[in-house]
Amino acid sequence: MGSENTNPDRGADGMLTCCTMRGGQNYVAVMDPAKGESSARLVTNGGTWEHPSWAADGRHVVAESNGAIYIVDTDPEVVEAKERPIQLFRNAGHWMNPSWCR
Repeated sequence: MGSENTNPDRGADGMLTCCTMRGGQNYVAVMDPAKGESSARLVTNGGTWEHPSWAADGRHVVAESNGAIYIVDTDPEVVEAKERPIQLFRNAGHWMNPSWCR
């Protein structure tokens, strides 16, 4: 994947999400561990993404970037259409480790 891969989370269907660094920026990536690194795909634009966590639906990820919490749709068609993650809220301070209740 990238030069630094952090904050992995395994979804109910076995898929992994993590943050991956490429060219000095962090992205949220998803991959099928059974298929290996060749299945990895980026689901956000580059930025300061951290701490992705799968939703129970196996399609959405919650993650933090620049003090805001976002929902990221990992569906390949949505990602290909370059739809932006949905910002839930932004607050003063640095938000860390968002996660879904499962």
